[in-house]
Amino acid sequence: MNYKQLQKLNEIIENLKSHPNFDENIQFVLDLADNSVQTQTLKTLIDEGKLVPPTQTDGQPKVENSTRTDKKQGVVVDFTKQEIQTMPNKIKTIYKKEGYTIYAQQIKCGQNNFTWLIRYRRDGYNFSVCGKTLAIVKQRFLEKLQSLPNPNDANDYYVPTTFHSFATYYFENYRKRKVAAETYQNDLYRYKKYLQPFFKETPLVKIKLAQCQHLINTVVEQGKGKTADELHSIMNGIFEFAKNNHIIQHNPNDAVFLPKYQSESGVALTKAEEKQFLAKLKGSKFETCFAIALYTGIRPNEYTSVEIDEKRQFIIAKNSKLKNKRNGEIVYKKIPISPMLRPYIDANPSPKLYTAKYLRKFYNQIIDGHILYDLRTTFYSRCKECHIEEYALKAFMGHSLKSVDRAYTDLSDEYLIAEGNKLNY
Repeated sequence: MNYKQLQKLNEIIENLKSHPNFDENIQFVLDLADNSVQTQTLKTLIDEGKLVPPTQTDGQPKVENSTRTDKKQGVVVDFTKQEIQTMPNKIKTIYKKEGYTIYAQQIKCGQNNFTWLIRYRRDGYNFSVCGKTLAIVKQRFLEKLQSLPNPNDANDYYVPTTFHSFATYYFENYRKRKVAAETYQNDLYRYKKYLQPFFKETPLVKIKLAQCQHLINTVVEQGKGKTADELHSIMNGIFEFAKNNHIIQHNPNDAVFLPKYQSESGVALTKAEEKQFLAKLKGSKFETCFAIALYTGIRPNEYTSVEIDEKRQFIIAKNSKLKNKRNGEIVYKKIPISPMLRPYIDANPSPKLYTAKYLRKFYNQIIDGHILYDLRTTFYSRCKECHIEEYALKAFMGHSLKSVDRAYTDLSDEYLIAEGNKLNY
């Protein structure tokens, strides 16, 4: 292009400044010039109105171009207050939370042609729209929003495909119904602390083994072997549920190497320690409460749920680890009042049960080298020593049976009482 042609090109550009969205037209002109299009051709295009943005000729609403850009994300698409009000409430909330940023990218779709693309992947939504101009792609984006199902509306049978949104769906629609409330809250706490900030809204299909392994390695290196074990279990549940929903074909957590965590099992009191412990309790307001804990093996977080049945044959307590799989209701367990516990119940038929936090302070003052949970370990050990049968012992401890056993096993009160009477030493 010679000097005279450059002068004519400059005149064309000056003329374009009078048109709305002149930035797009100038870019278009420069692209044509770069491809050696004659300046006379450019002038003819302007005279015929073909360089006027489509928003002025095809009935599309006029849109102000954004001058805000991001090298990675693209051009920020601006919306008026009226346009924001037309958005679904959930999208509107996300839009505000994200700082009012929707990006459009210019994609090459031919030797000299370009199109605009908005790709939206947030909080369970995953869609894209295209258009020749920002005005068109913006209008199509708003129209698309109106036709989207709400991820929180179960009637739409919508299943999210990004990690955090799907995990939330998993917890609320599956995990909550499978486990006890306390277990659910503990799992949710660990998820929010470790998994949510790590995976965020990564599409499930893009999560790889290496990412899962990196997370586990990081937690293990912090000396949190138990936490790593629990996170591995939570991830496994989420990814298996995603497989069942046909979102992914393989569980990326399957081949994760998890260092074997040596859990700290309880240490049973010796019979001498047990005798000494009960002697120190004699006459205190905690005596019957600790005797129930020692001779029923209930978990510390189940203490306050304890009741005595009307015939005074069983201790009934909430099972904090299990939930009824049919209807999600709380599961209770009953442990027969053994000969070891009977004297304490006869002396105090309506004992007051205290919280584990309150009892632990007193417990630590009267016995050394043991934690409160060791009373449960002691009960289990004594039952084994007294040859109580496995099914009865699992019922006493509140452990789940295998699926076949669970379906066909219904232990009678007479059987449980007979087994409980063996606890006599």
